Amino acid sequence: ILSPFDKVVGGLVWGITASNVDLDVDIIFQENSTIGERVRLSEQIVKALVRMKCPHPLQPQQIQGLDYAPLFKATKWLVSRVIETRAETRTRMRNQAEFNFE
Repeated sequence: ILSPFDKVVGGLVWGITASNVDLDVDIIFQENSTIGERVRLSEQIVKALVRMKCPHPLQPQQIQGLDYAPLFKATKWLVSRVIETRAETRTRMRNQAEFNFE
C-alpha cells in the first residue's frame, strides 16, 4: 500500500514526465524512500516545476508535509499540461501519418 506521500509524489513525477518537457533534472521516484531521498526528490520536483513555469510554485516542505491546497493547484496545472502535450502529439502524429500516406 502506498503512503500518501508516495501517491502525491508519484502523481507529480508522472505529470512532469508525461509533459515531455526537456528538463535537466533527475527525478527518480521510489516507493517507501528514506527521509533524505524524500527531501532530494521534493527539491527536484520544485526545480522542475519552476523550469516548467508552473504558475503555482511549491516549496519542498509543502510536498513533504502534504499541504494539499497548493499541491492540488500544481497537480491540476500539471494535468492540464499533460492533456495539452497529448493533444499536440496526436496532431503531430496525424499530420505525419497523412504526409506519409499521400
